Amino acid sequence: MHFDSQLDYGRRSRRGLWGWLRQRELRAVRAVCPPLHGLRIWEACAGAGYYTEWMVAEGAREVVAVDRSATMLAQIPSGPIRSLCMDVGDFCETGFDLTACLGGLEFLPCAASFFAQAAASGSGQLLLLTPRRNLGGQLYKFYHACKGNRVFLRSAEELDRAGAACGWQRRARRLASPYSEAWAYQR
Repeated sequence: MHFDSQLDYGRRSRRGLWGWLRQRELRAVRAVCPPLHGLRIWEACAGAGYYTEWMVAEGAREVVAVDRSATMLAQIPSGPIRSLCMDVGDFCETGFDLTACLGGLEFLPCAASFFAQAAASGSGQLLLLTPRRNLGGQLYKFYHACKGNRVFLRSAEELDRAGAACGWQRRARRLASPYSEAWAYQR
């Protein structure tokens, strides 16, 4: 798996053009995000913890960071963070205030299953960061295909339909970069 070979992903993703894009995406996520202070958060597809660190800095009580790459999770700093190396589809804890999937839904084959899982976690709020279905998104998809990863680009209608089937309603949507958007849903 491509991400298992990324020993310095967390550090590299904060520099240069990639760092600039990440900052733009973080601004968009912040714009649609409710206050995080005191919340228990399930972060699906947490990767190396870029957004995990931000959620802790914003006052999250606990972040449960789930990713299937132990190499990526090992890069997450300490704090009120519990890292679990497993497939997101196998996660079944409950009692969360918010679910976040900030750069991972595109790797999951079924958005509807993820929305259902987020609802089952007890979360009343859901944050997403997804690639757009445009030329930028196609380039992102091509890049990951070259690394052996399958990416699913979804339209706003597809996401809203998948969410609505589980009681989620879109609250906000914000352009994050030429190829990504931030979303907020609530139940």
